[in-house]
Amino acid sequence: MPADPDQFDFFVSYARADNDERAKQAHDWITRFIESLQEEQRRFTGGRDFRVFFDKEDIRSLDDWQQRIYGSLYASRLFVAFISPNYFASEWCRREWRTWIDVEISKHVLTGGAAPVYIVEVPWLGSAMSEQQVAEEITRLSVRRGDAAMAQDAIAVGGQISQRQLTQVRPFYSEGLDALRKENLRKVLAELAKDLSKRADQVQAAANSRSTIPPYNRRFVGRLEELRLLRNRLEQGRTGVISGHKGELSEDKSLIASIHGLGGIGKTELAFTDRAWWLGDPDFVAVPRGLIAAEYARTWPRRLIRRKQ
Repeated sequence: MPADPDQFDFFVSYARADNDERAKQAHDWITRFIESLQEEQRRFTGGRDFRVFFDKEDIRSLDDWQQRIYGSLYASRLFVAFISPNYFASEWCRREWRTWIDVEISKHVLTGGAAPVYIVEVPWLGSAMSEQQVAEEITRLSVRRGDAAMAQDAIAVGGQISQRQLTQVRPFYSEGLDALRKENLRKVLAELAKDLSKRADQVQAAANSRSTIPPYNRRFVGRLEELRLLRNRLEQGRTGVISGHKGELSEDKSLIASIHGLGGIGKTELAFTDRAWWLGDPDFVAVPRGLIAAEYARTWPRRLIRRKQ
């Protein structure tokens, strides 16, 4: 069984301006939020803490970011981001988010590895705004002046974030530290702690699972939409651009999907990368080119991917 490569349950990504003295009444709010999250984790696990990477030093250069942050992203099972205009105004926060998009595929969670916590309203999330409008909003709402390049990147990152399930705590953040003691927020913290714990366990199970799938190829990038489409087809039993049909297996969950396309475009890698998400399922085996190991012949897998020849 392979060793678990992750040092941290989750990585905390946030804008320093949302947690230091510039946040005024919310000074240290994110720090206290993480501490409260740990309290809830200990409460329902009988004393086990999350292992958290929470860097509190200012990032001074790209070299500094790569030395302290980059490796910790890859060593984390999940990614908790505190979303605000300051988050989008920060080059380092946007860089962390983009890096995580690649990391979570390698962690076998696809779009399930990030847990955005929404602390301050961001006008361009979920709405269409021009780059100029976004730049103006960043200048108005954050501690930095927005420009065209920043706005373009903020729109791209915002589009990805808006597709995730956001934990809403905006009213609590604006009320400052006292809000962290409110019962309503404690309920949110308890649910978030349970969700993060479950997801972290899933990533660990995937890392430790026996499988016929080759290791994730980090050079296989830029196919997030195809992976999401393939995932939806398999989960919903639907057909479409990627064709699928029910296999003649014993359970309703069984599904065989075919991936069509010209040779050399990455069909096999796409199938392997998607199926890595199922590694926590002990009944799953990937079957490249229709071959199956003899030891699995007696216990036919519930899920099967075959390459269209």
